[in-house]
Amino acid sequence: MVLEQAMICLGVGFSQQADCAAIVAAIKACLRFHQLSATDLQALATVAAKDSPPLRQAAQALALPLTFPAPAALDHAAKRCLSPSPRVLAAHGLPSVAEAAALAAVGDAASLLGPKRSLGAVSCALAHDGRQP
Repeated sequence: MVLEQAMICLGVGFSQQADCAAIVAAIKACLRFHQLSATDLQALATVAAKDSPPLRQAAQALALPLTFPAPAALDHAAKRCLSPSPRVLAAHGLPSVAEAAALAAVGDAASLLGPKRSLGAVSCALAHDGRQP
């Protein structure tokens, strides 16, 4: 019998000041907090507006694919965000870029492992599909 691997994605949001090192450090800190490693992840996710060289470099450094969920999926996921930010809502139309992106990347069955975690100018959130990792 072959069991399917749990789907776990990390959503990331960051300010324009964040460089690759800051993004990688925040991702690793979030993973450590949840006792996971980059190999447990299927992808990094964020909104298309955050596509940038530092983000692509971070994904490459962690050997993870990068995904940009569709706006409709992000809007649907926004209802399940745990840590809304009025500033992020005004800037991106979502209560949390990291949380909404993680949830949208995993799909309708997704739930967050907890509220987003921030390190400097970077926020990260983990979503999973409910299967055991």
